[in-house]
Amino acid sequence: MSGIVPLVSGRNPMPYTVRDDGFYIERGPQRFNRALYGAAVNGSRFSIFAGDVPEWMLYQAGGAGYVMAGILDGTCFIPAAGFESYDLWYGGGKAISCVKDPQHGSMKLQALPDRDAPCMLFKASDISLKSGTRLCVIFGGIDRAGDHRNLDAGYTAQEKTLFRPERCKENRVTAQGSTAWVEYGDLRAMLETDCTCETMVIDASALVQGKMMPGTGAQDLAALIIDPAKAQALVRISLTEPEVSLAQAWTEAAKHTDALAARATCNSSDRALDAAFGCVAPAMEGM
Repeated sequence: MSGIVPLVSGRNPMPYTVRDDGFYIERGPQRFNRALYGAAVNGSRFSIFAGDVPEWMLYQAGGAGYVMAGILDGTCFIPAAGFESYDLWYGGGKAISCVKDPQHGSMKLQALPDRDAPCMLFKASDISLKSGTRLCVIFGGIDRAGDHRNLDAGYTAQEKTLFRPERCKENRVTAQGSTAWVEYGDLRAMLETDCTCETMVIDASALVQGKMMPGTGAQDLAALIIDPAKAQALVRISLTEPEVSLAQAWTEAAKHTDALAARATCNSSDRALDAAFGCVAPAMEGM
């Protein structure tokens, strides 16, 4: 295979296969090793870090926070990373995960950075969940530690990327109606969805034990508990007041990402090289 191995994974042999002009892996071990670059704000690039594992990191200078998705079954939280199978397709500035489990159901998960604002847009689609369960998107754990972001498999131990409740101790979490907020220092993140939902302040320590319990004010997270009546749900986690609707923001972000990927293309005999070319222009946005 071509010399793009370090660019794609930092691992040799490369664990990814080439599929549909991108890179594909099933049940990969890494978190936050796929960077998606968004708007430049005050000289700093807003970023989302996706990865082999279906968890995400929202990052802006001054803080970074965890994004987790999964389902709520009674008081039990089953994260997407806990489903029987999950995969990742990465290409052209996109990172798409499909999760499946015979007991819980299936869904497709994708995050995109907003084109113009420090904002993470999240879409769950092809939702088919067990009756009586609900989709959950959880955010929090904002801190200034940098060791939980993993851009290079050769340098960051994976145990450092795991969510730990103590990362929430300086976060202030509130929820009202269909909106929730997480504050840390001068960062204030707002969570909203285009679906009927319940918002909840939850206890981080209980979450790591698989339970969704009300927060205590010590180590809390924000949760959107979404009615799965539709086969698709959009979520926005924004560090500024949104100026356009969630649906419009997603459409514009998707078009922008596609346009970036189209700036650099290659048609060679090396499919991995061709797929890597599609990642070049979106990656240049982060520079």
